[in-house]
Amino acid sequence: PGALLVTNAGANALFGAISGSASAAAAAVGSMVREGEEEQGYDPALCAAANGASAPSGLLIPPSNALITYSLASGGTSVAALFLGGYLPGLPSGVLAGGRYDNLLRRMGKQGGAIGFAVYLDQLERLEKAGEFDVDTLLLYRAGDDPAAVARLADSLAEQGKTVRVERNIPQGLRYRETVRFGEGGQG
Repeated sequence: PGALLVTNAGANALFGAISGSASAAAAAVGSMVREGEEEQGYDPALCAAANGASAPSGLLIPPSNALITYSLASGGTSVAALFLGGYLPGLPSGVLAGGRYDNLLRRMGKQGGAIGFAVYLDQLERLEKAGEFDVDTLLLYRAGDDPAAVARLADSLAEQGKTVRVERNIPQGLRYRETVRFGEGGQG
């Protein structure tokens, strides 16, 4: 089980490396494997997630047009260095992005379908929680507060893996997990 998803991931990495476009890779490869996935009874949402998650990996694998464009835009960064740097994260990402790992997730005490590999379990957890809140932390500050100190606190919260939104007032309709007021409770 999951072999077609692994094939999808590998094809996306190869196509993305050649074309330089993650969206083109996802569209081309996704349309090619869709019929086979339906015939073999794969969950459509799982297939779409595997296709979408693996498509960007091709942008790192040389000869990626994105790396060449970056070299030109950055003022002459070595293309050879970018290509070498692209192989290291790109190949493992492309290979490990596909597959079905429900049993691994169950062993970790979580319910649900899992795509990807253990490297991506944190991404699955973020996706699961994505609909609950717009941000993890709403950081509120006052007009007289030091902007640099507020920014340092926001960076500190972000380093803890939290998404942070900085505002003077609570925005209407914003869903947040916690509120931190700058200057209170030893902050700032």
